[in-house]
Amino acid sequence: MSFNSQAFPLTPSPAYSKRTETALIGLVCALFWLYLAADLATRSMGLDGVIYATIAKLAAAGEGSFWFPPYFDLDVEWFRDHPPLGLWIQSQWFTLFGNAFWVEKTFCMLMIAIIAALMVTVCRTIDADRPAWWSLAIFFTMPVASHALKNNFLESMVAVTALFAVWAAWYGRKTLWMNVLVAAGCLAGLLIKGPVGLFPLVAPALFALIIDGSPRQAIVATAVSVGCLLLAMLAIFYIETAQVSIAFYLKSQLLESLAGERHIDHGRVYQLGQLVINAGVAAFFIFVAWLSSRNIRFSRTSWAFLGLGLAASLPLLISPRQYRHYLLPCLPFFAIWANLIVSPLLARWSSKYIWFATALVFLFATTRAYWYFDATGKDADQLRDVAAIAQAMASSEISIDHVEFCGAHYPLRAYLARHHGLRTSSTGKSKGLYYVVCGTSQPDERLERVLNLSDDLALWFRPPAKQ
Repeated sequence: MSFNSQAFPLTPSPAYSKRTETALIGLVCALFWLYLAADLATRSMGLDGVIYATIAKLAAAGEGSFWFPPYFDLDVEWFRDHPPLGLWIQSQWFTLFGNAFWVEKTFCMLMIAIIAALMVTVCRTIDADRPAWWSLAIFFTMPVASHALKNNFLESMVAVTALFAVWAAWYGRKTLWMNVLVAAGCLAGLLIKGPVGLFPLVAPALFALIIDGSPRQAIVATAVSVGCLLLAMLAIFYIETAQVSIAFYLKSQLLESLAGERHIDHGRVYQLGQLVINAGVAAFFIFVAWLSSRNIRFSRTSWAFLGLGLAASLPLLISPRQYRHYLLPCLPFFAIWANLIVSPLLARWSSKYIWFATALVFLFATTRAYWYFDATGKDADQLRDVAAIAQAMASSEISIDHVEFCGAHYPLRAYLARHHGLRTSSTGKSKGLYYVVCGTSQPDERLERVLNLSDDLALWFRPPAKQ
């Protein structure tokens, strides 16, 4: 195994062409679509994705505002767990396409397409002669990528802003003003998911120091990107509503998460394990390339992209509260790192039947999506429960648009709001609540059982007080 600090020349194979490269990119995307088709065709989705879709749906209907996104929980004045840009962007998608269950699913597909296009663009910008399709094959093989991309997490949009910022930083090596776009990408990431969107700020310095060996360039380019970002943030803080919104976000989400005051399902060790597993996929491809040639070359550019992946992932471990989808924005850079190493060494397919295979896979995947379209999916019990609750409330002689829960039960509450437009509460502070979801044992002698639900829950009715 040899380590070369310089980028090495790549002589294209006579049988290889840009047309073949494009066909292979299409084949990889078609295979990924085949893998996700059933999940993207059903109504089920991860809790966070349902919550974001519900907020976007409410915002598209004119509720709330940019800095104060609406929420389905009557106990909360507005949604303050994240900055508002990502929710606002998704609300525009709902404005265009309405409230059908597939709207957030197609938004997921849009994010996948943009991320794939940006990854290919970055790879081709680095070296137009080097195959880019391996980067997609590596990225889509990573477990967190498929999990996060199909579940409407905000990290998908952060990955888009990060790839854009890094693309701009590459050109910023020779064109200084392009570092203004680095600041723009980081600002967008910041307004989507908070400080985790800022890691591309290290890209100008990494490129200048590792690839170009120029400390002066690192200082100047970083100063431009950081300076523009600070100016933009200062302008935003002059907006009074922005000050209020950001202050609540910092207190209720960021600071409480760092202090360990929010509910913790997974900790740092779990997240470190997830990082090893997903970055290990990239390392596995490198190992296979080494087996095929016994001559691996690590260029300066590959070291820079490895540094980007680490810069996007390791700072996450500051927080004691971890979930695996947090890693999504770092994974494209590990994939591009591996692509820089393996693409000259692994097989370059040149079969004229690639497009035919791509069309067959795409057709089969679309047929699979059609077969599962509108099915309940993995959350079948919960979706049946919320449909039964909505039907019972619709048949009531009393007009009711909200329901009380005896516990958090956020999956049920999110689905109720997303698919049936029903607001919920869990504190009992809202007046006139007649329907209550509690355990199957009668929580109040005034309550009358309406129907049994899954997970030992039941829907109860509280008759209105007699006048």
